[in-house]
Amino acid sequence: PYLGVYVDDAGRRCDITLERDELWMAFGEQSPLPLTSMTTTSYQVEGVDASVTFTLDERGAATSLTLQQNQRALTLLKQPAG
Repeated sequence: PYLGVYVDDAGRRCDITLERDELWMAFGEQSPLPLTSMTTTSYQVEGVDASVTFTLDERGAATSLTLQQNQRALTLLKQPAG
């Protein structure tokens, strides 16, 4: 339910992909980093001091993610597939 492209109003982009049965996150032009599950909707970004929390709708599909790093939070909305 988390895979896809997330974008904010400023055009910042985050891609969530699946590689080797693990979730990976690529923010902007940065190299993808693996995500380690902390809860069913929260993940630690490996290699940096950051976390990602997914917001789900009533069907369990992700609608947005919030990236928290350096005591700042950035929310990006999931884009329709295709």
